[in-house]
Amino acid sequence: MMITMLNTLKITAQDLNKPEIAEKLKATLLSGGLVIFPTETVYGIGGHALDPLAAAAIYAAKGRPSDNPLIVHVACFDQIDALAYREQAYIDALAQAFWPGPMTLVLRKKASVPQGTTGGLSTVAIRIPSHPVAQAVLSLVDVPIAAPSANLSGKPSSTSFSHVENDFTGKVDVLIDGGDVPIGLESTVIDATGPIPVILRPGAITQEMIEAVLHEPILDHSESLVDGAPKSPGMKYKHYAPQARLEIVSGSDEDLLIFLRQAIAIDPKVGILGPHEVLDQLEGGTHLDLGSRAHLDDMAHQLFGALRALDDQQITHAYFIAIPDQGVGKAIMNRILKAANHQVITLEETSKGTL
Repeated sequence: MMITMLNTLKITAQDLNKPEIAEKLKATLLSGGLVIFPTETVYGIGGHALDPLAAAAIYAAKGRPSDNPLIVHVACFDQIDALAYREQAYIDALAQAFWPGPMTLVLRKKASVPQGTTGGLSTVAIRIPSHPVAQAVLSLVDVPIAAPSANLSGKPSSTSFSHVENDFTGKVDVLIDGGDVPIGLESTVIDATGPIPVILRPGAITQEMIEAVLHEPILDHSESLVDGAPKSPGMKYKHYAPQARLEIVSGSDEDLLIFLRQAIAIDPKVGILGPHEVLDQLEGGTHLDLGSRAHLDDMAHQLFGALRALDDQQITHAYFIAIPDQGVGKAIMNRILKAANHQVITLEETSKGTL
């Protein structure tokens, strides 16, 4: 599908209170146009979920493979039954605990949802966002909106308005400036089509939180390799990647410091992303401090901005310091493994920390 350069309207969240702006926004979405808006997770690029042409426009604007399903956003739980079957008893418990919020459920779709929206699948991914701007847009149009993350396909997701402004001016009809998003990682995606919930993509709603609600163990397939059509965004293709060659480095702080000092000696501009507990002990290199290991939510919030900063600073090679693969740390490592194309250097001993 060929992209026609559009005269993109840029508005603020407050502009939604103006009748003329609200009417234009509603008309844009109902006629198949595209609107970018903030959610609590990342910015989304939204179109009418029941309009196959709008779905095609989203894929084209992002440069996204058409077998990568879109997430459908609705304003409230009552709207789900028109789109999908709620076949498992645990669905209502999860909805009550985590919606509105950063959880997406994959359900068996009804005929009302075109396959263009679902990547050709018989399932549909649905969530109810909590962000007030997302809720305002959904309430205004009163139709489901397909809204994957607003980034060019394969690149870091957008967590601030400047990101979407740079990527999509001229490619969408409306950009809504809602400032920085609060979470900074995409939603947790759960396959809810079977008797046991299966995490397809980790996020701020962790496995431990879900199991605490259901009082039974669930499955996590978020690191499974997918050859065919993926049930969830982020499962098949390389994602979130900066232009720089990115590698993950894992080991004790002592070994990390030795390794990274060697890297800085070779390339004084090398990018280093990670917790300040390590970065504070390094001199040289290009530091992208994500915060403390003790505050993983803060690290998650900073992640995509740091990956975009690598490109802004024209860094050609960067290392990400691995963090514990637990809680929100699992979601962070899930994203960074995909961004690094699973390139991991494990420093088991100082003597093995060679470049």
